[in-house]
Amino acid sequence: MGNAKELKWGYISHSGEFAITPAFYGAGDFCDGLAAVKVDCGSGFIDREGNFREGVVTPPVYEPECGYNPQYELHDGLVRFVENQKFGYKDKDGNVVIKAQFFDAGDFSEGLACVKKGKTSIRENRFD
Repeated sequence: MGNAKELKWGYISHSGEFAITPAFYGAGDFCDGLAAVKVDCGSGFIDREGNFREGVVTPPVYEPECGYNPQYELHDGLVRFVENQKFGYKDKDGNVVIKAQFFDAGDFSEGLACVKKGKTSIRENRFD
C-alpha cells in the first residue's frame, strides 16, 4: 500500500482505458456532465474531458491537513454551498438557485432535498 498522497484517482471508459488520467486525491461520480474532484488542498468540478469548471463553488469541509476544503457533488443539477454558516444550492454554472438559509442540507434526489431550518427538518422542493 502506498502513501495516500501517492495514490491518485482517474476515470476509465467502458473499454478499461483511462479517459481522464489519474491526477486527483479524491473523485466523485459524474452528474449532469460534471464530477467533484480533490487536488492537493482544494476541490472543484471537472467536465468529461478533465477540464476544471469555473464558477461552481462547493461548501467547506474541515480537513486537518488543509483547513477547510470544498467537496460536495452535483445532484439533480444542484450543489450545496455555505454562506454565513448556512446552506443553499447553486446550479452547475454557479448561479444561486436557493439562497443560503438552512442549518443543514442534503443532496437533491428526484426534485427534493432534506434540509434543516430552525429546530425541524423539511423537504425542500426545488421546483416551487
